[in-house]
Amino acid sequence: MTVDDDLVEFVRGESDESMSAVVNAALAGHVDKLRRRAALAALLAGWDETWGQ
Repeated sequence: MTVDDDLVEFVRGESDESMSAVVNAALAGHVDKLRRRAALAALLAGWDETWGQ
């Protein structure tokens, strides 16, 4: 995995957290968003199947 240098420098200068903790939190947030998006897509597909488009 690569991380932009400017992001690394910003985290080093502005956060007391480890880089690993910051990356894990960001990735967890992104995965949560992807899961919610997938759940919404499944819900909408079910509605389309039930009631048509």
